[in-house]
Amino acid sequence: MNEQQNQTVTTNPDQDQRNGVAMAPDADDQPQQNQPPTRAEVDALRTAVVQLTTLFSKYASTIEARLLDLHEPDWKTIITSPEFKQWLASLPPEQQRAFNTTWDANHMAAQIREFRSQQDAATGKKNKSGRLERSIHPRGVEAPNGFISDDEAFSLGFRSVRGKKQS
Repeated sequence: MNEQQNQTVTTNPDQDQRNGVAMAPDADDQPQQNQPPTRAEVDALRTAVVQLTTLFSKYASTIEARLLDLHEPDWKTIITSPEFKQWLASLPPEQQRAFNTTWDANHMAAQIREFRSQQDAATGKKNKSGRLERSIHPRGVEAPNGFISDDEAFSLGFRSVRGKKQS
């Protein structure tokens, strides 16, 4: 009896074996021999592919824009700023092309972070050098009013204390 259960008998050679059950093939599954698709069928398929590609691109770019909002909330103002455009123009053409043609949120966020770090480094250097320049007095020029040298301050202090003891 086990042998009868394991054997599948097909009476029609056109029948298909699926999971041990004989099934008749569908009429649509049979290839049309020697009949290429018509021009109208090809055009309909091309139109469908274009529509699906457009729809996919629209949704993919929307999703990536939302992800970029999570990474860099002010990304829209950054990429439209003149400083960012100038920085982007200074990059090699391959990197410019990659940034301008991608909708990958991770790639764009990384580029924006790199721009910010370079901007912060440049701004930090300017602030530090300005503070240093303001603190150094040029030689040969008298110090601004209200400032006295260390020697003058010591002398004034010494004279004030010495003068009190003698009086």
